[in-house]
Amino acid sequence: MDNVIPMEFTGKPMDGFIFVTESGHKSAKELAYWLQLCLNFNPLAKASKKRK
Repeated sequence: MDNVIPMEFTGKPMDGFIFVTESGHKSAKELAYWLQLCLNFNPLAKASKKRK
């Protein structure tokens, strides 16, 4: 997919995360697509473990 790259902070790609480049959300329609994709996925995601 154009304008999408793996999310990485330490040189190693993070599983389940992507980075949408600036050119991938220039219009309101493109931004709405990515936001809706995130909102659709959120209920399916596993909750993180609670810290003590």
